[in-house]
Amino acid sequence: MKKYVKIILIGALCLVFAVFINGCYYVFCHQDKSMAKKLRAAVEYLSDKQSGASVHVAWKASKDYALYSPEHRAAIAVNACDVIKGEVDKTTGDYEIRIRCAMVYPKYSRTEFNLGKFSIWIQEGLFRYLEERGWISRYIAEYYTIIRKQ
Repeated sequence: MKKYVKIILIGALCLVFAVFINGCYYVFCHQDKSMAKKLRAAVEYLSDKQSGASVHVAWKASKDYALYSPEHRAAIAVNACDVIKGEVDKTTGDYEIRIRCAMVYPKYSRTEFNLGKFSIWIQEGLFRYLEERGWISRYIAEYYTIIRKQ
């Protein structure tokens, strides 16, 4: 009996270690792949637009959520969102960019989180059920940054 417990504990520790190493490798070696190209293009598009202008950005499930997609992390973080240009500072030309997205879980969707060579699939319908039961709340996430004119 003790032998089986040792084997299970060693196997679990090895699994945790492998997931940790793969996660670190992905974060430090593939950070350049997580640059949100669609968000960057939306910000560039808004650069010469008036304050209050916005662009809707969405990702394609089959392409952008796929393993090793350059959009993978941004697509999971902000879902479909609106990129909005704020007021322009007349003295410096700097302006604020806001990314606003409604955090609502779909009924039938499966999301993949990439951990290097391992991936975890999560059925988002489970979270939708928790929303409907009042265990978690829907909300609007808002990210912002200042774009400096040079």
